[in-house]
Amino acid sequence: DWDKIDSVVVKGTINKVDFQTLYSCSHLGKLTVLNLEGATIEGNRIPDYALFYPNITDDYLNIQRIILPDNIAEIGEWAFSNMRLKKINFPASLKKFSAGSFCGCHWMEVDPLVIPEGITEIPWECFAHCQSFRKLVLPQSLKILDGFSFYNTRMDEMNLPEGLDSIGNSAFWSSFLLRRVVLPESVIHLGIGAFAMTDSLRSINIPLGVTEIPDLFLAYSNEIDTIIIPDGVTRIGNCAFQLDYDLNYIKLPKKLKSIGFYAFEATNVVEFVFPETLELIEEGAFNGLKYLQKVYCMAKTPPIAELDPINDYDGPFYWSGKNCTLYVPKGSGDLYRNASGWQDFQQVVETDNFPSSCGITFAPSCTVSISDGEIIINNPTDIPTRVSVYAVNGNLVRQEKVVGTFALTVSPGIYLVKAGRETEKVVVK
Repeated sequence: DWDKIDSVVVKGTINKVDFQTLYSCSHLGKLTVLNLEGATIEGNRIPDYALFYPNITDDYLNIQRIILPDNIAEIGEWAFSNMRLKKINFPASLKKFSAGSFCGCHWMEVDPLVIPEGITEIPWECFAHCQSFRKLVLPQSLKILDGFSFYNTRMDEMNLPEGLDSIGNSAFWSSFLLRRVVLPESVIHLGIGAFAMTDSLRSINIPLGVTEIPDLFLAYSNEIDTIIIPDGVTRIGNCAFQLDYDLNYIKLPKKLKSIGFYAFEATNVVEFVFPETLELIEEGAFNGLKYLQKVYCMAKTPPIAELDPINDYDGPFYWSGKNCTLYVPKGSGDLYRNASGWQDFQQVVETDNFPSSCGITFAPSCTVSISDGEIIINNPTDIPTRVSVYAVNGNLVRQEKVVGTFALTVSPGIYLVKAGRETEKVVVK
């Protein structure tokens, strides 16, 4: 009656063959609870593919709870992948995960998910598609978050410890509930698409040791409005901030040399200040910036501005430069007017009065007033500004993108109104 067992307690020594038997008890039977607390696992290591057989498994294995022994040191590749696993313990003895160890465990509701001290790496796809935990606690020992390690998860809170030095490709891609990311200054490598499609993300810093913003770094992330890039960065990668529709403010680094294709396409940035070190702007980098008003370029010789072969060989400022003023060094105006890729600017002004640094220029502030039980926000520009109204206890009351005047009727009380980068406390009587 092995196929009718719904839970099993294992004692004694077990190996990969024994795990194959346990797999069959769930795949072909009813096993849902696996207690290994009293077992001695060969080599103190969960074998590779212990409970996952990609050539056999046509559905999620229905083991929902696993109790690991206190002496387990390592979990092998794809060991518990694609299971309906909800509960599992991580003993303090655990020192190593492997690629895909828990990939596809959508229902793993260990919350918070606490990774034991001593773990130095979260490998490739280790917790990808794990969608039922909300808080991630990483150990101080962690050095590497490998590619896709937390891809398509649903966490809304996490810590990244000081000492972490590398975040791999797509590590947090599509972690769309993340709201705030604090990268430790120890991070020097950011992978392609590391934080792409993080739709709720509103705040992220870039450590001083980073020298390149990778391709697709924060692409398709609709809530971020401010990015400050440290001065050591020399390249901004392809599509790095593409379709970040709320991105209004950007500080470019003083040593920037190149900007990749479609890097800032369809953002809402109002003003850019390019340093004199800039040498190359690739095709479509600033395409579709409908609110762009000013571009300062400190380089006396126009940087190469590549034409886009996909879009009729348009320059990188196509659909952006026509209503925007380009400011260039005195004596360089004709060079820019005649330079390939810069001819989308209809207004070119020579100046020696550049901003003192490649800093942020902010849109004019919204004004907030109170009248007859309403909070009234007035945005004097045609640039949409995200406005959030919070009760005094921190609960969000309303969020809107405001152009012109917006009025919100509220109950009497104290409220915090965040408009763009400004926050104001108001009292409604």
